[in-house]
Amino acid sequence: MNFDEIKGSWDKEGSENVNIPGSISQLKRANHPVDQIKKNMKFELYGQILFILAVPFLTHLYFDSRLQTFFLGFYAVFVLISAYYFYNFYLFYKQTTRYSTSSKDSLYELYYNLRLNIERYKSFGFLLIPFVIGTLAMVLINKSEHLNLDKMALFGNFKVYLIATIASIVIYIALIVFWVELVYGKYARQIGEILHELKEEN
Repeated sequence: MNFDEIKGSWDKEGSENVNIPGSISQLKRANHPVDQIKKNMKFELYGQILFILAVPFLTHLYFDSRLQTFFLGFYAVFVLISAYYFYNFYLFYKQTTRYSTSSKDSLYELYYNLRLNIERYKSFGFLLIPFVIGTLAMVLINKSEHLNLDKMALFGNFKVYLIATIASIVIYIALIVFWVELVYGKYARQIGEILHELKEEN
């Protein structure tokens, strides 16, 4: 039963005879997490696009001409991967504007697609790990070229590179999981709890 059906029953039978089910108030509770998800998605979509567009200009100031050419080729692959995920991200955002929290079926569909896009978001972040490692490697190469030969020994230790790379990957993955949980995960759980309550009522 949705809000339109309740209104129709109200008009036909009069307010004193209509028994409004508790599920209506539970469905209305879903408005807050859904609205927050829309707000976060809009902010992220614009923020990440601006960041991606700014990356080449930032590297132009840092890398020398040889590394700039190599980085821009690397960057082109990154943009292609990002475009695919941003397109799906945008499609889901457009879908959220059409979802109605006045019906359980619509809320179930939203919840399913939200969980799907959360996993897609994580996989996008994990696919960027080679890009992050490559960028860090180019930063180190660029830095080593400007050091004295006696200082370059500091950057010649393979174990240091390996430990630094593994630590960077672990921190990066942890940040992705933390960020997704902060921005979307807790709201997905709120919607899931509401759906669980609606299921128990039936």
